[in-house]
Amino acid sequence: LLATFMAAPLSAQVLTVQVDSEGGLWDALEAQGVTNFAGIKQLKVTGTMGNSDFLLIKNQMTALENIDLSGTAITEVPNNAFQNKETLKVARFPKNITRIGGQSFEYCTALESVTFGDQAVVAGKIVYPATLRYVDYNAFYSCRLLTNLNFTACAGLEYLSRSAFYNLPNLKEVLFPSQGRISLGWSCFDVEGTWDEETQQWIYKGLEKITLTPAITWLNGNCLPRSLNTMYVESSTPPSCDNYVFNHFFKNGNPSIKVYIPKGSKRNYAIADGWSRLYTYMEEMGIQINISGYGTLQRNSAAYANGSVIYTEAGSATTLKAVAEGGNSLVSVTLDGSAVSVAADGTFTIPAGTTTGTLTVTFTDPQTNEMREIEYPAIARMNDGAYIAIGSMNEEVILAIDPRETKPKAIPMKEFLESWSNELMIFSASFSWAYFKKQYNVDKIISSFDQ
Repeated sequence: LLATFMAAPLSAQVLTVQVDSEGGLWDALEAQGVTNFAGIKQLKVTGTMGNSDFLLIKNQMTALENIDLSGTAITEVPNNAFQNKETLKVARFPKNITRIGGQSFEYCTALESVTFGDQAVVAGKIVYPATLRYVDYNAFYSCRLLTNLNFTACAGLEYLSRSAFYNLPNLKEVLFPSQGRISLGWSCFDVEGTWDEETQQWIYKGLEKITLTPAITWLNGNCLPRSLNTMYVESSTPPSCDNYVFNHFFKNGNPSIKVYIPKGSKRNYAIADGWSRLYTYMEEMGIQINISGYGTLQRNSAAYANGSVIYTEAGSATTLKAVAEGGNSLVSVTLDGSAVSVAADGTFTIPAGTTTGTLTVTFTDPQTNEMREIEYPAIARMNDGAYIAIGSMNEEVILAIDPRETKPKAIPMKEFLESWSNELMIFSASFSWAYFKKQYNVDKIISSFDQ
C-alpha cells in the first residue's frame, strides 16, 4: 500500500508561486524546493513579473504546457515572451493587457487558447480584452491551431502589426469592433502556399471570409490572406491603402475573390488607391442600419451602431438582436418601412433572400423616459418657435393639437423629439382634455404665446 501511495509528479501538478518583486520567480521556485525547471508543465504566478522572469520561463521551462499569469500585475506581454515554445497550449493573462509584444508567441505551434481575466478556455479561440491597443510584429506567427480571433471589444485598438497573424492555416473567423481606427500591418493575416503537383498551382489554406468594419482605416500590403474568397466592407468610404495592397491576389492569375460593398459606394471604390484594382470583383449589397435612441444591434458577438451596414447571405435567414441601453427600451423594428416581428428578448429575423434594404431600429431615450413621467395635458415649444398642446403619448406617438391645423394628430415620437426644443409648460392639476380645452381655451393661450 505504501508503495502505491506516491505524490503526483511535478509535471502533473499546477505549480503556484507568489512573486513579490520583478526578477523574483527563480527565488520563489527555489523556496518551494523546485530546481528542475525543465520538469514544469503547469505554472501559475501571482504578484508581479519582470523581463528576467519571462526569460526563465522561455529558456528553462522547456516542457511548459499551461501558463497562468492572470493573477499578476502585468499590462503587457513582452517581446519574445514564449517564442518557439512548441509545447505551450494555454496562456492566461490579466484582463487589462494593452500590448502583446513582437514574436511573443511566434512558432507556438501547439497553442490552443489565450485568455484574459476570467475567460473560459475555448480551443482555437482568442477573445481580446477591451484594453488592448497593439499586437506587435509576428506575435502569433504560425500559431497553426488558432481558429477564431475576436477583437469586437477592442474599441481602442490601433495596430495589428506586420505578420502578427501570419500563416494560420486553420483560421475561420476574425471579428473587428464596429468603431475605431485600426491599421493592419504588412502581411498581417497572409498565409504560405503549398505547390500542388496535380493541378500545377499554389494552394493557399486559411481564412476564407472576412468583414472589414468601419474601424479598419488603413491596409498595408498583403495584409489580407491569399486564401480569401469573400470580403465584406461595411464603410462607404474605402479604407486607405497603397496601390499595391492587393497585388498578391493576382500573382497566380485573376483572383476568385468577391468583394461586397455598401449600396451606392461603387464609385468611391472605383477611384480609390488599391481598391480600384478589385473594381471588377465588386458588388453593391448590404442592409443599411438606422438606429435612433439608446441601444445597439447585435449579431452573434458583433455589434452594429447607427450608420453601419450588415451583410446577409441570400440562402439563409439572419437572426439579430436589438439591445436597449441605459434603462431604455425597444420601440420598434422596421425593414424597408414594414414592421418586423420582435421576440420579448429583442431577437428578430431577416428573411432568407433579403440582401439589401434599410433596417430601422428605434429605442427610447432619456427624453422619452422623462416625458412618460409627465402628467398631461401640457404645451410644448418646437424648434421653429411654434407651440403645440399635448394630450397624451405612448412609446411611439404623441397625440397633439397644433393650432395651425384643424384636427388633433398623432405625431411619431421620433419626429416629435427631432423638432422639439426641450421646453414644456406643465400644469399643476390634471383635468379631462375636453374640460381643459373648454376651461382654458387652448388655442387662445397658444396664440398669446406667439404674440
